[in-house]
Amino acid sequence: MQENGQTPCEQLIPYLMGEGNQEERQVFERHLSVCPSCAQELSELKETWTAIGLQDDEQDVPADLKEEVMLGIFGDSSVSPEPREAPSRFVPVQVPVRRSGMRPLYSALAGAAAAAAVLLALYALGPAKESGKPAARIAGPAEIVKSYTLKPVDGLHNAGGRATVMKRDGGNEIVVELQGMPPTQGDQAYQVWLLKNGVRYNCGTLVTDEKGSGILTYPVKQENLSFDGIGVTLEPDAGGTQPRGRKVLGTG
Repeated sequence: MQENGQTPCEQLIPYLMGEGNQEERQVFERHLSVCPSCAQELSELKETWTAIGLQDDEQDVPADLKEEVMLGIFGDSSVSPEPREAPSRFVPVQVPVRRSGMRPLYSALAGAAAAAAVLLALYALGPAKESGKPAARIAGPAEIVKSYTLKPVDGLHNAGGRATVMKRDGGNEIVVELQGMPPTQGDQAYQVWLLKNGVRYNCGTLVTDEKGSGILTYPVKQENLSFDGIGVTLEPDAGGTQPRGRKVLGTG
């Protein structure tokens, strides 16, 4: 969990994600006892992550949407991932970064987690059911499946990020954190892509705060999540379905 050059306060997110061995986690827990700021932020972040798990009854995604968008990455391997360009109905999710007295990265995570709770509810419910009777089932908590380090390219030495796959109730969420990114200008946005069999799939866009920190939470209603890599590009705007700008971060 401990990385070179990081202060104890910067270990809050890895600790929340369940990273580190027992000794490293105990060291951070001792830090929590003497750092009220970290203790408060950890409590707030746990509350927002818990909120994501409280969703109404899920409705199946339309079959055509599954086939067009998901199966190429997450489903039946016998289905070709065509078309190579993401369909226009697959709208990128842009998560704004909340600015407050909290440290930028942790503030962004808390705001995005709360926003994700709303986005996931809307995505799961879909159109209103004809019966008009909302279901009362409560989703279970999220489980961290795997975490990926996003490494900078083209000499962006201070930039970096992390992508975490979280699993819950037959679906997945991909949480992407960015740190130390160059500021965007005008309509520019950072865009996240999943790479599968040479095809790039749009996972949404985000902007960063004045310190280059930002976060994106992307829900996937498929259980068998499989991809070859994750990349981040700097795009001229948030409307693209294929990369147009330069790659700034990636898993490989």
